[in-house]
Amino acid sequence: MKVSVAVATYNGEGFIYKQLESIRNQTQAADEVIICDDCSSDKTPNIVRSYIEENDLDWKFSVNVTNKGYKKNFYDVIRECTGDIIFLADQDDEWSPRKIEIMCDVMGYHPEIGTLNSAVSLIDANSNPLKIKAEKNWHNSNFLYLEHDLEELTSFTLSYLAKHNISPGCTMAFTKEVKSDFLDTYNFELPHDWYLNMIASTSGGCWFLNEELLHYRRHSSNAIGANNGAVKGMLSKSRIVRIQDYQSRLDAVKALGDEAEGERLLEKMISFYRSPSPIKLIGLHLTSGYKELGKRKVRIWEVAVAMRIDSLIIKILKKRG
Repeated sequence: MKVSVAVATYNGEGFIYKQLESIRNQTQAADEVIICDDCSSDKTPNIVRSYIEENDLDWKFSVNVTNKGYKKNFYDVIRECTGDIIFLADQDDEWSPRKIEIMCDVMGYHPEIGTLNSAVSLIDANSNPLKIKAEKNWHNSNFLYLEHDLEELTSFTLSYLAKHNISPGCTMAFTKEVKSDFLDTYNFELPHDWYLNMIASTSGGCWFLNEELLHYRRHSSNAIGANNGAVKGMLSKSRIVRIQDYQSRLDAVKALGDEAEGERLLEKMISFYRSPSPIKLIGLHLTSGYKELGKRKVRIWEVAVAMRIDSLIIKILKKRG
């Protein structure tokens, strides 16, 4: 079973060395590591080249001619991978030493798995452990909503994924079959990892492994993830942005399968943000799955949207910088 690791980098000079170290020092070595830099303006390309040369590695490294953004960059790296199982890696995290070994073993024992997502532990910019308060019914460092305890392995449906993803993409491994479907159908709207999970879920193949195999770094430059949920960032999302977000989910769900419950909820969210009102918000609270769409601060924000004072709040935030 050939294992590939797909790494996308962009201005990651502060953390990329530790990530590369954690990939190289796996108890089960990857058969190929493919790294693509998206036109970094810092020393990231030099660090990667030097690391490969100093450790005499046959890893592949390239730099894009123009900046593509993280979705297209990951798409191109995934396309270059030739493994039976492909792992995604961001530039700023640190892998547990047995990440490849454990996840490959699980996928070998469970051939029904198309995508496998592991749990994470949080670290700060200096690699020190971070503890956060767990919100009610949220697991995996508040990335995963479930109203019951997690088992060692848990599968997730397309209906669930219509609401949100289950773990950061950097925890994910997926099969070459899922890769093929991804390359054929991805439209660059949803984050790539979320869409990969959706693809796998249509055949019962989206799974979560409740074992912390990745140290997820929270810092000010995260492109997406835990730190991106800061209050200011959350409030600054306009109605248009949120409509586009829900529409991209709805389009993906409709394209991948018949999922009436998830579609209805997303359609109601789009309708609410297009013409918000207290009555529509009450209707959302009575809709199955609404509570799973976001954490408590998002639900509070939607009260401001229903009262149509969200634009004023955003203007105030922008003035304060």
